[in-house]
Amino acid sequence: MIIVFFRNRRIKRLIPCILEIILALKNRGIPPNVNIISKRLGVNPQIVKRALDEAFSENLLLKDSWELTDSGRSLILKHRGKFIHDKFMHKSPIFKFSGTFNNLSSHLKSNHGFSSNDVASIKDSLSSLQGRIEELMPLSKIPPKSKCVVVLTIGGYGFVRRLADMGLTPGVEVLVERNAPFGGPIIVQVRGSSVALGRGVASKILVRLLEA
Repeated sequence: MIIVFFRNRRIKRLIPCILEIILALKNRGIPPNVNIISKRLGVNPQIVKRALDEAFSENLLLKDSWELTDSGRSLILKHRGKFIHDKFMHKSPIFKFSGTFNNLSSHLKSNHGFSSNDVASIKDSLSSLQGRIEELMPLSKIPPKSKCVVVLTIGGYGFVRRLADMGLTPGVEVLVERNAPFGGPIIVQVRGSSVALGRGVASKILVRLLEA
């Protein structure tokens, strides 16, 4: 009974990850299938199939076309918002968030000082993200000589505006020139200029690492 419970829980947690992969594949014109999803997640194909069956039954995904429904897209947004909040804002198991993205929006405004425009900007970035949210890393963790693309910045209007003035906006490519293992500023090259960032600032810039 306990084994079944944890297996079902694992499948529930896999569903939004699978939906993210399906969405990214379809946006690139690649027909999704169980084997592709299984390979990208590193999960047994039978587990993926069970998760897909549940997604179909819960009307998160249309069986004939594999198109995401509004409910499926809402689940992805909730999953991404929860991941950003839990991993990059609190970094503590005590503050794990549950609920809809609307609940999270209220939480960000009342507990983190975000404005409605700040939350709308985060929502737009999360909605347009191509790929899995788990693939994002804080810029502070990117090793020297690596290239990455800015995906999302976590902060209020003033913080985001300061980064924009430095050229650090979503979609821009960044080369990490220096990232000392024992602290100190992180030096990055962006739009042809070198910029020094404190670790606290760099930890709030989420990027996708580019392949060498």
